[in-house]
Amino acid sequence: MKGRRSARQGLLGACAAAALLLTGSAGAGALPDRGAPLAGDDQALFEPIEGVREFSGRLIVRPVQVAEWVKRGVSREEALDRHAEAHAAVSGFEVVNYVPQTDEYIITLPPGTTEDEMARTLLGTGNFQYAEPDWLVYPLGCPNDTRFGNQWHHAANRINSCAGWDLHSGDPSVSVGICDTGIRVTHEDFQLHRLEGYNAVDQRWESQGGQISDLHGHGTATTGCAAANGNNGKGIAGVGWDLSHRMLRVSNNSGGGSSLSTLQHAARTAVEAGDKVASVSYSGVDADSNLTTATYVKSIGGLMVWAAGNEGRNLSLSSRDNDDLLVIGATDQNDNKASFSNFGPMVDFTAPGVDVYTCSNGSDTSYGGASGTSFACPLSAGLAALVWSRNPQLDPDTVEEVLKLSCDDLGSQGVDNTYGYGRIDVYEALGRGGSGEPVLGACCFNDGSCSDQFAQDCRNAGGSWKFNETCGTFQCPQPGACCVDDARCEVVLERDCNGTFAGEGSSCERQCPCDRVKKFRAACSSAGTMKVIVKFRDNSFDGEVLGITIGDVEYTVGVLDGKAKLFAGPFSGSQTATLTTPNCAMSSTAQCP
Repeated sequence: MKGRRSARQGLLGACAAAALLLTGSAGAGALPDRGAPLAGDDQALFEPIEGVREFSGRLIVRPVQVAEWVKRGVSREEALDRHAEAHAAVSGFEVVNYVPQTDEYIITLPPGTTEDEMARTLLGTGNFQYAEPDWLVYPLGCPNDTRFGNQWHHAANRINSCAGWDLHSGDPSVSVGICDTGIRVTHEDFQLHRLEGYNAVDQRWESQGGQISDLHGHGTATTGCAAANGNNGKGIAGVGWDLSHRMLRVSNNSGGGSSLSTLQHAARTAVEAGDKVASVSYSGVDADSNLTTATYVKSIGGLMVWAAGNEGRNLSLSSRDNDDLLVIGATDQNDNKASFSNFGPMVDFTAPGVDVYTCSNGSDTSYGGASGTSFACPLSAGLAALVWSRNPQLDPDTVEEVLKLSCDDLGSQGVDNTYGYGRIDVYEALGRGGSGEPVLGACCFNDGSCSDQFAQDCRNAGGSWKFNETCGTFQCPQPGACCVDDARCEVVLERDCNGTFAGEGSSCERQCPCDRVKKFRAACSSAGTMKVIVKFRDNSFDGEVLGITIGDVEYTVGVLDGKAKLFAGPFSGSQTATLTTPNCAMSSTAQCP
């Protein structure tokens, strides 16, 4: 195999003092060439939208994770090296913050450098999963203080709240965190169940002097949607009116603008502090770093819910069933998509977002109508917490499933890219989520076996519990062959495979590339020509390109009819040929004249 090469590459002429130390590996196959320019250098990577997302002079960057390198076919040693290289590269810049929970850095751009230039250079190394602006983003829609007289969205033919509240109206032991512009703490509809607030800009709790008063009005309105006190003889009712709520203020300016990194910090802090749901009613939803934060939030037992946005555009960064972020679009009084609401495969479902009657920051007794996906978001976040409140046994994945499957289908039949799963329904969600009484469910184990158990018993035994299913109705995932690299195979569940999964029920026998190599032999002719023969056990490698090194030179040769032949030279003396792609640690030595 070729030896490792090392090169020092200046980041840009304008920031030569912050040079990146880039090391590369020859013959890395499909991996990006380190330091190589990205395709389409004449096109902007990032397009700011005034008033929606604007440059802040910072980037959020995340190294490619070790597990991801291994999945791509790199050895664990090489994966650790490349991960370390990425961390070393970032240390050459001004680091605003490092987030250990998600292995992300927030870095400041060197003087004279653009976001595009910086991101292209970092991504061009191949060592970073993403490098994206720490966008300055804004609250999505503001209360207009116009009284519409009632909360139309609670109606039976809309989100059907009253029927749901007959089942459950919340429990203060469960809380929702509102990541927003602050709250009017003296408002008459927030006097019960308010938890200590947090200023995410200054990173101070209320008891430490952190300011959470509403500088803008947006946060008071969103909190009202999620958790305004109900059945108190005054004002309105939030969707979860007996839940606790917490304000995590994300801005210290009257315009309400915040950065993605501050919003992400607020969401992490909310769930780390015990809130089950973090609600974010800001622009900027379609960022890779938001998906990373949502995965972390789910891993510690919570959900992150984000407003889809009000630009009427298609969100296609990810797919609703393949990420951990709940993205909420908006509907109007007629159950049509709000004209401003973003849409697309990233939207999970919708909730009312036009003229939603809620609390206002004008006074302690002010209310009014507000429009925007900003208000669909906390209605959905409040419902998620309400489902959890009724049935604390549920895990985040199950709560997400309950919310999706309980939606009223709108638009085209089934899931679509306008409404996602549909529009939320409080009664259906609470009914589907169960009462919290212990029930038996399918408990799946790593060996694919199933046992009907109570949720906590299942988790204590190391199993994965499936709500509303039993072993008679649910097929547990089965383990199969996982090629960790070209030569190493293990039998695990697909979710635990840090490589290529061959399918449920498959065995490791002849599953990984090296298992299929029947013969690897080198010979040298009297003229000094090396002949290397590779034979496979079947034709599954036909059309693939092999990598073979002789000495320090790497050659490539195609496979046809289950075999490949390489002729190279002339050589003299003892020569060793090594099969490097696939990386099977197979060598053969021949003596040349």
